[in-house]
Amino acid sequence: MKLLIRDGAIVSALKRKIEFENENREVIYTAKGNATLSDREIRLYDIDGNEIACIEEMHFTSRRKCTIDIYGSDVIAIKRKFGIGVNYIIEGNDWVIDKDPLTSDFDLTNEDNMVASFRKLWANMDYKFELDIERSEDVILSVCIVLVINTMYK
Repeated sequence: MKLLIRDGAIVSALKRKIEFENENREVIYTAKGNATLSDREIRLYDIDGNEIACIEEMHFTSRRKCTIDIYGSDVIAIKRKFGIGVNYIIEGNDWVIDKDPLTSDFDLTNEDNMVASFRKLWANMDYKFELDIERSEDVILSVCIVLVINTMYK
């Protein structure tokens, strides 16, 4: 499944809503952000307006950490780790984030199997980002990881 994201929307999720559209330009998911001086969160809604996930930044930890609470499943955390380039660690899941250090592109893998890829679309006038997800059961978590990396950690 491919989801498309319009220009500029991904970096401003904490200020307004983001719409994830399928290839037929139908809105599939909507994310709405809220930011205060002490707290940042993004909530993900399905096409019917039901809240299906919540992403929160945890402030008082040794490393920056965001939690993803997908309702009906376990809570997953993503930590940002500094070293050579920027790395991300997923806790509570065996996925790996393989980020290109020179761009905003990254792949999500599970034991060397592709789960999803996130790419900037350089030549597209309507959409600027594409999220390509291999299996339908991985869509919600993949969308949440994109939101964490490209909004919370910008």
